[in-house]
Amino acid sequence: MRRSTITLMALMLVFAACGDDEGSVTTEAVAATTTAPAPTTTAPAPTTTVPPTTTTEQPTTTTTAALPESFGETEITISIELYMSSDVAAGRVTATGPAVDAGLLCPGGTNFEAAHDEASGSETWETRFVCADKSGSFQVAVADHGERADGAWVHSGTWVWMTDKGSDAMIGITGDGVEEGVCDLDTTVCVETYTGTIQRDA
Repeated sequence: MRRSTITLMALMLVFAACGDDEGSVTTEAVAATTTAPAPTTTAPAPTTTVPPTTTTEQPTTTTTAALPESFGETEITISIELYMSSDVAAGRVTATGPAVDAGLLCPGGTNFEAAHDEASGSETWETRFVCADKSGSFQVAVADHGERADGAWVHSGTWVWMTDKGSDAMIGITGDGVEEGVCDLDTTVCVETYTGTIQRDA
């Protein structure tokens, strides 16, 4: 009976010791596996500055076409080199004089015969002039007479500006003058000169 009591007490001491060890081990294990939370660092968000939108208004430009100015009687000289080799005579034109300097008439271009009538040595025709600078066109009516001399046809007469047959900047012009010319009958080339005055009433 005493032996059993001793044995029982011994076993209780062993269990008590084991219990202490297990508790110690468990406590140490828990302590070992417990990790302090890492400090959390939050970086500040980058600040983006958007430049203000600048709107530039374009100025409104209004272009007004210049109206033709009025001109008093102004002298002109129109020189023509006319080629008669085709069914419709055509050539080159050069204009000079105060009317050209003042901008009333273009300095040159081309021309062609718009109408022609010939009877008994007298001629009437209409010549159309087209400005090379595209400022317009105009037409004159010519009445002259001529005669053959040394293989040429020499003629002279008068011309009148046809106001109703102009275009663009040539509208509204009036004028008249004299015409002289010589046509080579072999080459069928005519050199003609128109002198006179023109004017425009605005």
